[in-house]
Formats: sequence, structure tokens, C-alpha cells
Amino acid sequence: MRKVLAGLLIVTSLPLLSSASNSILRDPPPSKKADHGISLRIKDIEKMQGRKLSLKEKIAVTILRTKLKHASKEDKQPGNLALIFGISAAATFLLGLLVPPILFASLAAAIVAVVLGSNAKRKNPSDGKATAAVLLGWITLGLLALLTVVAVIALAEWGV
Repeated sequence: MRKVLAGLLIVTSLPLLSSASNSILRDPPPSKKADHGISLRIKDIEKMQGRKLSLKEKIAVTILRTKLKHASKEDKQPGNLALIFGISAAATFLLGLLVPPILFASLAAAIVAVVLGSNAKRKNPSDGKATAAVLLGWITLGLLALLTVVAVIALAEWGV
């Protein structure tokens, strides 16, 4: 198993490290620059190695290619997690109006949504999900601040 993994590492890293690989690599579109290692075909790898790959190596390359595709898909949408936190912040705020201790969870989720959304917008300014997450986070934080002010005024009026 170690030999297969070492061979796979060598096979996949050679095109990235060699200067001659530019002619073998297909030129990816500008939006998919990180995927250039995924677009290698087994024939290209065999040509670079100067030998035929064994069945185990071909299977390992195929498995690695699918794992890299899934990993690159996760990186393409960093605003998804931020949006989930933004929606959960708004939902827990509404639930917190009925059960007040839940408002602390809403505060934490709103802060996380703003931070993750801002980081996602920094990576990709046109990410609509990141924008929505930041907006939901700030709206929830504003509503929490307003609720706190109203609660303080109400307690002051009652003389507690």
C-alpha cells in the first residue's frame, strides 16, 4: 500500500514540478486554475513516466482525481457555511423571543456569520451567499441590540 501511495504521489506531482509539463497539461479556463492537476489524463501521465501504468496505479489516479474534484468544489463556495450560520442566527433570534436563553446562541451564530461571510467576500467579491450571510448576521446583531435596549428601558420603567 505504501508503494502505491508513494507511486501515486510521484505520478501526480511530476507534472506540477516539471517545466516540460506545460505542453502536456491542458490549458484550463481562468476560473479553474486550481484544477489543472485534475485534468491530466492517464495517457498523459504514462507519456511523462515513459512507461505504462499498472492497474493499481490507474485506479489510484482515478480515485485521487475524484477526491481532488470534490475538494475543489468545497473551496469554490466558501459562502455556503456563512449563509447557514446567518440563517440559523435569524431563526434562533425568532425562537429566542419565546425562549430568551436561546438569544445567546443567536448572538454567537450572527457573529460567526459576519466573520465567515466577510472572509468569503474577500476571496470572491461576487459571492451572493456571502453577502446574504453578512447581511443576515448584521440584521440579527442589530435586532439583538434593539431588543437589549428595549429590555433595559422596560426594566428601568418597572423599577426593578
